[in-house]
Amino acid sequence: MKLTVLVEQNYGQHDFTGYVPEMRLSATGDTQEEMMSNLKDLVELQISSVPSMYRCDVQTITFDKEVNHQTDLTLLGKQTCGLLVKEIELLMRQFNESIKNLNVVDTGNFVNVYFVLAEQGFVYTYDKRKGTYDESFMSLTEMQHFKNLGLLD
Repeated sequence: MKLTVLVEQNYGQHDFTGYVPEMRLSATGDTQEEMMSNLKDLVELQISSVPSMYRCDVQTITFDKEVNHQTDLTLLGKQTCGLLVKEIELLMRQFNESIKNLNVVDTGNFVNVYFVLAEQGFVYTYDKRKGTYDESFMSLTEMQHFKNLGLLD
């Protein structure tokens, strides 16, 4: 099973946090290695408690161009919700530019939306069951991590 891990370094508390959006799990550690070990243990525990719940197929859609907000965001709205698309359109108006490197990953119960706007990485996680979403932002090092994984160009 392949899962997405968002890694955040907390400079204020001098630790690392890892988040698995598909399972809504997170763990911390003093080092990135400790955090990953804690997160793996937590994921294994969760999977062993409800194994059939976490069998999922990961599908990825990547657009290697600037997003045509009338076309690509309409398609995104069909996979997520209109409110999420409106929030992205508002961000585009605020920054006066189009989003780049749109990447949509459908994991079954969740749709993860990754894109770059104004040199900032954005991640939206849409919960299909609840019809809700949350957002997070990536630093340049996190963006490089996702580029290395092939999620961002």
